Amino acid sequence: QLFNPPAEPVPKGGTAKRAGAFRSAKFVGVIDGFRSSLSELVKTLEATHTHFVRCIKPNLAKTAGVYEHEVAARQLRTSG
Repeated sequence: QLFNPPAEPVPKGGTAKRAGAFRSAKFVGVIDGFRSSLSELVKTLEATHTHFVRCIKPNLAKTAGVYEHEVAARQLRTSG
């Protein structure tokens, strides 16, 4: 499972009531929002078949109509 249930925070010198109020008011709201957003993103990514388009510079001067084999081959070998 991608997300496990959150662990209960251990209060440091405070009361359990105060730690619970902090957790429910701020911490849980932010974390739950992030968790649901991330979960939706993961579902979307898992449902798609992603493809990437890589642009290759044909020459170092970036001049139109000029192709240098070594420049293009180096970019393909090193991914950049």
